[in-house]
Amino acid sequence: MNIFFAWNSTTGDAAHRTALVATTATLQTLANSVDNGTVPQNLELYPNYAMSGTPLERLYGVEGLKRLRKVAKRVDPGQVMTLTGGWKV
Repeated sequence: MNIFFAWNSTTGDAAHRTALVATTATLQTLANSVDNGTVPQNLELYPNYAMSGTPLERLYGVEGLKRLRKVAKRVDPGQVMTLTGGWKV
C-alpha cells in the first residue's frame, strides 16, 4: 500500500503524521475485513516508503535483520555508514 500526503509547512508535521498513521491503520483494517482476514499483517515494508520510527524487523524481517547486522559488523566495524542518516542497523 502506498499512501501519499503532502504539506508545505513544518508546523503541520505532527498532525499530518497522525493522520497518515490513522489512514494506514484504517486501510489495513478495511483490506483485512474485505478479504476475510487473509491479508498478512506482518509483511516486510519497503524501507523507502516506511515511516520514521518503523521497527527494523518490519523492514528486513527478523532473520534478515540478524544477517544484515552480522554483515554490517564485518564490513563496517567503525559504523561509518550510520553517519549518513536513515535506518540505523
